[in-house]
Amino acid sequence: MFNVHFKPNQEVDEQGLDQLRHLEGEFRRSTGDRWFFRLVAFIPLVGGLAGLQAGYQRFRQFGDVAELWFALGLSIILILPSAYLMRRAGYWYRFVAGKVQLRSGSGKILWEENLAAIESVSFRSSRSNDYLILHWADAKHYIEIYNSLESALTDPGYLKHEESGQEAIGQLAGVVKPVISSWICKHCGEDNPGEFEVCWKCQFSK
Repeated sequence: MFNVHFKPNQEVDEQGLDQLRHLEGEFRRSTGDRWFFRLVAFIPLVGGLAGLQAGYQRFRQFGDVAELWFALGLSIILILPSAYLMRRAGYWYRFVAGKVQLRSGSGKILWEENLAAIESVSFRSSRSNDYLILHWADAKHYIEIYNSLESALTDPGYLKHEESGQEAIGQLAGVVKPVISSWICKHCGEDNPGEFEVCWKCQFSK
């Protein structure tokens, strides 16, 4: 549940804006959400490929060019949105040094804006997800509210609490272990825990 500054289907108040401007951290979908997102995207992809194959078979069998073009068009309609959803599953947000960035699964910056220049923010809630609409003088961006981002908006100090908790555990063990940041595989673009030396998915080295 969000704090009083972030009310569904209303504009965020000034205190909420100030909270966003000072937010720091990286916010990603949970692993479960990413796999679910990809599964949903995979279904129309399979349908599009199956339709294309069926149309090609009819063309070879009966020479029906119209059937082939219809299958090709239908496949494109299904495959393109599916490919977009597959990519979007890996998108994540980085709030750092007064800026907000949307990054791809490979870490490429897709857009970047200055948080200090935000003019207004709206919080929108739907059946499928919650998101923020950030307005600048010359730009507007939508930010999906992942669970990690919701935690930060609900408790702005949660990152500090998490870091101090890890430090306390290290002190109890006699050694303060540094928190190792996660990394993106350069080969397949998958997220990996910081302590992994090779990608869990494709086995490429860090």
